[in-house]
Amino acid sequence: MPKDFNLGLVFLSYLVAVTASHVTLLLAARVRDPHSTNWKLWVVSGGFAMGIGIWSMHFVATLALKLPIRVLYDLPLTALSWVFAIVACGAAFIVLRGLTGRHREFLLPGALIGIGIASMHYTGDLSMRLSPAIRYDPVLFVASPVNKYYLLDLSPHRSVIAAELACGRQVFVISWVNPDQRHSDAGLDEYASSILDSLDAIDAITGGDRAHLLGLCGGGQLAVAVAGYLAATGRQARLATLTLAITVIDFERGGPQGALVDQKVAKRAIARASKDGLFDGRNSAVAFAWLRPNDGIWANVVNDYLLGQQPPAEPLLYWAADQTNLALQLGVDLLEMVVDNGFAAGTVRVLDQTIDLRNVTVDSYVLGASTDHISPWPDCYRTRALLGGSTTFVLARGGHAVAIATPPGNPKASYRTGTSSTLDPEQWLAESTDNPGSWWEHWNQWIQERTPTTCPAPTTLGSVGTPVLRDAPGAYVREMLT
Repeated sequence: MPKDFNLGLVFLSYLVAVTASHVTLLLAARVRDPHSTNWKLWVVSGGFAMGIGIWSMHFVATLALKLPIRVLYDLPLTALSWVFAIVACGAAFIVLRGLTGRHREFLLPGALIGIGIASMHYTGDLSMRLSPAIRYDPVLFVASPVNKYYLLDLSPHRSVIAAELACGRQVFVISWVNPDQRHSDAGLDEYASSILDSLDAIDAITGGDRAHLLGLCGGGQLAVAVAGYLAATGRQARLATLTLAITVIDFERGGPQGALVDQKVAKRAIARASKDGLFDGRNSAVAFAWLRPNDGIWANVVNDYLLGQQPPAEPLLYWAADQTNLALQLGVDLLEMVVDNGFAAGTVRVLDQTIDLRNVTVDSYVLGASTDHISPWPDCYRTRALLGGSTTFVLARGGHAVAIATPPGNPKASYRTGTSSTLDPEQWLAESTDNPGSWWEHWNQWIQERTPTTCPAPTTLGSVGTPVLRDAPGAYVREMLT
C-alpha cells in the first residue's frame, strides 16, 4: 500500500457510498408503493442509487489517493460498472423479493448496495489492470540553453527518455529555440517564464498540480532560479522534487567559468555579442574545446588533418557539434551570475523576486560527473550548502555529457553514493561507496520513494487546452547553425 494512502478516507468513501445509495434507493422506492413487487422500479431505482454510490465513492477515493479526480476514470469500464450494478440490483430483487415489511425496506436496499459496490470494485480493479500504470507525478527535463535536448535521446538503444518511459515515468522535455537577433531581449525572466508555462501545460495535460523538475548544466541554473522564484512566491508545492545535474551555481572557488571570466572578460564578451545581437554558438564551441585542448583541439588536428582519419559515427559526438546560439540578454544575465556569484550572494532576481535558495526546501538531488571538465564535480557538490532542504549528492562515473547520456541498464556504468552531510566534497568522496549501474537507476528509486503513487496511463496526447502541435522531436531541434 502506498505510504500516502489514507485508510481513513477509504473507509469514509465506503460510508458515503452506502449512505448515499441507501437513502436514494429508499426515496426512489417510496415514490410508489414501498411494498411494490415491480421489479422494473427496483432495477431502475437501484441502478440510479448505484450510480450515486459509485461516483461518491470514486470522489472520496480520489482524495484518499491524493490524485486529480479525472485520472481514476476509465469511461468504458465505469459504464460497465453501472451495467453490473443495475443487473446486480435486478438479480438481488428476484432473490430477495419474498421479504416483507421492514426486512424488505432495509435489508433489500442494503443487499443491493453491497452487490453494487462489489461489482464497482471489480470493474475498477479491472480498469487499473487493463490500463498501463504510470508514476503519477510527471518529470520535466530542462536542457541547457546552449545545447539541444536530444542528449537524453541519442538513439533507440541509448535513450534516457525511452528508458524512463519504459519504467512508467511520464516525461516532458523543453526544446529551446535556437535564438537569433529576434530573441536578443530574452533573458533569465523570459526563460524562467517558459519553464513556468511548461509546468502549467503539464498540469493541464496530466490533471495534476506538481512535477519533478530536472535541469541539466545551464538548464540546472534556470531550474534552480525557477525553484527559488516559486519559493519566494509561496508556490514551491508545485515541485515534487528538484534535480540539478552537472550544474554549478556557486562560483566562489572558480571552476572553468569562474577562472576564465572576470569583469573585464565579461564586458568584452558582452560588447562583441551586442554587435552580433546574440552569443554565437560557434564561439561557444571553441571556448568549450579549449577547456580541454588535448581532446577538443589537438586530437582533431592529429586524427583528421595529419592522419586523414574520418571521425567515428558517434551520436554523442554529433550532439556535441550541434551547437546553438545563446540569446543576448540571457548570456548577459548568466555572465553576471558568474562574476557576482549571484546565487550565493543572493543578488539574482527572477520576475521581480529576489532569489534566496535557502528558502528552497523541496527535496533535491544533486549530480556531479567524475571527470567533468565543464562543471567539475566539487563545484557541483557545493550546491548542497546553498539549498535549504534535504539534498542527496551522487557522483556518476564519466564526463560532462557521457554521465547524462548513460541510460539505465548500461553494464559499464557506475556511480558513487554517500550518507555524509559534510560540506567538504573530498570528505564526502572518501566516505562514499561505489555502485554498479547508471545513476539514473538510483535517481528513479529516489523519486519513487517520494512519489510512490501510480495511476492509469493516458490514452491520448495533449489536452483540450494544450493540443499536439507536431510530432517529436519538434521543429526547434532541427534548426542548425550555418
